[in-house]
Amino acid sequence: MEFDIINSKNGLRGAKMDYQNPEMELTLTDIFKILKRNRLLIISIVFIVLIVTALYAFLAPKIYEASATLKMSSSDNSLLKLASSVPSFIFSGTGVKSDYQTSIEMIKSRRTLERVVDNLKLQELERFKDSSRDRLINFLSENVKVESIKDTSLVRISFQDKDREFAQRVVDSVVKSYIKTLEEVAQNEAISTRKFIESQLPAIEERLNKAELALQKFKEENKIFLLEEQTKLLLENLTSFESQLLQAKVSMEEAKKESEAIQDILSKEEKMVITSQMISDNPVVVQLRSRLVELNIELAGLLTKYKSTDQQVVALKNQISEVEKQLQNEVTKIVSQEQKTINPNYQTLLSRLITLEVQVNTNDAYIQALEKVINGYQSQVEELPRLERELFGLMREREIAETLYTMFVQKREEARIQEAGASSGVSVVDEAFVSDIPVKPNKKLILAIGFVLGIFLGTLGAFGKEFLDNTVKDVKEIHYLSKNVQVVGQISEAENPNPDLISAVQPYSITSENFRLVASSVLFSLPDDKSSKVIGITSSIAQEGKTFVAANLAISLAGSGLKVALLNLDMRKPRLEELFGVKFPQGLTDYILSRAKIDDICQREMLGIKNLDFFPIGSIPPNPIYVLNSSKIPELIDILKERYDIVLVDTPPVLPVADVSTISTFLNGILLVVRLNRTPKDAVEKSLDILKKSKHNVLGIVVNGIKEEIKEYYYNYYGKGKKMFGIKHGSKSSKSVIKD
Repeated sequence: MEFDIINSKNGLRGAKMDYQNPEMELTLTDIFKILKRNRLLIISIVFIVLIVTALYAFLAPKIYEASATLKMSSSDNSLLKLASSVPSFIFSGTGVKSDYQTSIEMIKSRRTLERVVDNLKLQELERFKDSSRDRLINFLSENVKVESIKDTSLVRISFQDKDREFAQRVVDSVVKSYIKTLEEVAQNEAISTRKFIESQLPAIEERLNKAELALQKFKEENKIFLLEEQTKLLLENLTSFESQLLQAKVSMEEAKKESEAIQDILSKEEKMVITSQMISDNPVVVQLRSRLVELNIELAGLLTKYKSTDQQVVALKNQISEVEKQLQNEVTKIVSQEQKTINPNYQTLLSRLITLEVQVNTNDAYIQALEKVINGYQSQVEELPRLERELFGLMREREIAETLYTMFVQKREEARIQEAGASSGVSVVDEAFVSDIPVKPNKKLILAIGFVLGIFLGTLGAFGKEFLDNTVKDVKEIHYLSKNVQVVGQISEAENPNPDLISAVQPYSITSENFRLVASSVLFSLPDDKSSKVIGITSSIAQEGKTFVAANLAISLAGSGLKVALLNLDMRKPRLEELFGVKFPQGLTDYILSRAKIDDICQREMLGIKNLDFFPIGSIPPNPIYVLNSSKIPELIDILKERYDIVLVDTPPVLPVADVSTISTFLNGILLVVRLNRTPKDAVEKSLDILKKSKHNVLGIVVNGIKEEIKEYYYNYYGKGKKMFGIKHGSKSSKSVIKD
C-alpha cells in the first residue's frame, strides 16, 4: 500500500514545522497541562485526604453545645448612650466601652467564675480532681463563650463539652452566678450611696440648726421678725436666679465633658484638630454669644415684671431663638471645615458635637447674663438697712440649708429603696438549653474542608513533582531548549495494543499519520542536492524511541513510493532486528570486516513491504568505534546512495558514547528523537551542542510520546474515515502484513 506524500513540493513546504523559540512563560494553558499530566497524583492525594478527614469526622468524639440568652439593660450615661448608637470599632483604643461590652467582661470575671466552681463543686468531680481552683477558673474562662447579638441588647452565653448534662449545668450556673454578682454589685453601690448620704446628713442638719438658731436669735435680739414685701420679693428673685445659675453651670459642665470625649475620639480616628476653644474664640461666635447675654439679661428683667405669655416676653424669646439658630449654623460651619471624612459612621458623632458646642455657648451666654442679674440684685441687697440686710442673709442661709437637707433626706430614702430592691437589670430570655445534635464534629464542613485541602495539596504536589522532575514535559519546552533547531514532527502514543511497527500494522492510526507528516517534513528539510540522501536517527539517551522512529519512518517513506535502505549502526544495543522479529547471522559488521558482501546482508522487502530493504547489524563487534572508523562504511554508503532514494541510519545515543561523532562524515543530516517525560532537559541541550560541534546537519527534532494534543485533532477530522477502511487494532488483517 502506498501513501502519496510527495504531492507538491511547494504544498509540502507548508507542512514543515518551523517554530521560533518562545520564552518560557507559565501560561494558563501550561497550568492546565500540568494539572492534566498529574491528574492521577491529584486524585490520589484528594482521595487520601478525604479518607483521613472522613475517619476524623466519624471517629472524633461528639461535642455538644449548651447556650442561654440574656437581655441586658443599658446605662443612663449620656456618652455611653451615644457609644451604643455608633459602631463599636469607633471607640477602639479610646478607653470608652459600651455597657454590653462591660457586661460581657463581667460574665467572665473571676468573681462570677469562682461562684460557678463552688456551685458545681467542680473540684469534687472525677475529671477535675487533680485540678487546682485557679486551673478550673482558667478552664471556664477559656471555654465559656460570650457574644453580643448584633444590633440588639441580647447576649448569648455558650459552653461546649462531650457531656451534654455537664455543658447545660455550666451555662445555667454561669447565668445564675452572673445575675447574683450583678445584684451584689448593685446592692453594694446602693449601700455605698446610702452611707455617703448618711455621713453628710449630720453636717447638713447641723448647718440647718445653726442657721435657724442664728435667725431666731437675731429676731429676738433686734425685734425684727418679717421682711418688707419688697425685700421678700428681692429674696425670692435672687434665690430663683441663683438656682437657675447652678443648673446652667451643671448643664454646661456636662456638655463640655461629653464634647471633649467626642473630640478625643475624632482626633484619634481622623486626626481632627477642632477644639472647643477654637469655636469659642471665633469672632462670629463671640459676637453672637454677646448678643445672647444682652437678650437674656433683658429677658430676666421682663420676667420679673410680666408673665411669660406677655407679648414683649414672647418677642424677646423669639429673638433669642433666632440668635441661637445663627450660632448653631456658625458652629456647624466651623466643624464642617475641619471634617476630614465622609464616613457615615462619624456623622452621628459630628452632629452630636455641633449640638453640644451650641449648648456650651448658649449656656455660657446664659450664665453670664444670670451673673450680671444676680450682681444687680446683690447691689440692691447692699442698699438695704443693716438690720434688714442681716435678716435677709440669715433667711437666705436657712433656705439654702433647708433645701440641701430636704434633698439629702430624699436621696437617703431613695438609696434605701434601691438597696432593698437591688436588681441585676438582666432578663433571661432563653434558659440553658443543649441540643441532641452535636455541634462537633461538623461532618459536612470537615469533608468539604478535606476536599478543598486535598485539591490544594494535590495541586501543590503536582507542581512540586513538575519542579523536581527535570525531564521534558511538552513541546513548548523543546522549542525553548532547542534554540534554532526546529521540531519536524510529533509522534503520539498509540492506543493498546501498541505494536512497534505501527505504520505497517495500523496504517490508519494517529501514530502512522504522525510518521507520514514527519516523513514529509524530513524530505523537505534536506537540501535540493540529489546526493543528500543519508539521514541518521539518534537520541540523547537510551529508551527514547529512536529505533522505533527509524523503523516506522522507513515504512512511511517506503509507502510513499521511495526506495528506502534502513541501516542498523547501533552496534552496542541493536534493536531493529527485535522490532522486525527476526535474527540474521550476517550483517553490517561482517561486511565491514570483509566476511560478507552487500547483497548477502541485504534483507529485501522486509515484512513484505515494497521498497524497504533492511541491513541488520549481524554479529556485535567487541570494539564498535574501530568498526565505525572503517573505510568500508563510506564505501557502503556510496553504493547505497546509487541504489536507494533514501538511506536511514539507526545510530547510538549521543551522550553515552562517542559513536555518533564518528559517523558524522557520511551523514547528510540527522534527526534527534526526544521523548516526553523521559529525556532530561539538560540532555537535549548537551546533545544538540555535541551534534553541532561534530558538524552534523541537525535536520530537526522528532518529539515522541505525545499523549493528548494530536489525538484530539485527528479524531475530529479522521474519525469516520477510520471506520470506512474497516481496520481495527489487533485484528488479523492488521497483523497479516508482518506474516507476509
